[in-house]
Amino acid sequence: MEYIEKLKEIAQNLLFYIDEMGCDNKLSILRGWSLIGEPSYGEVLAYQTQRRSIVAGYNYADKRL
Repeated sequence: MEYIEKLKEIAQNLLFYIDEMGCDNKLSILRGWSLIGEPSYGEVLAYQTQRRSIVAGYNYADKRL
C-alpha cells in the first residue's frame, strides 16, 4: 500500500507507465491444421538471426500511448 500512496503524491501529468519486450525471429508455431489422424508440422529456424526490442509508454494524464 505504500507504493499506492506514493503514486497518489505524483502529479498525473508527470506519471508515465513504461513497458519493454524483446523477441527474435525464432518463433515456434503453436497451432496448425492437418487431416484427421495426421500430425501437423511447421518449419522453424534452428537459431535466432535477429533480435528486436520494443518499448512502449503510456501517459496517464492524456490517456495516450
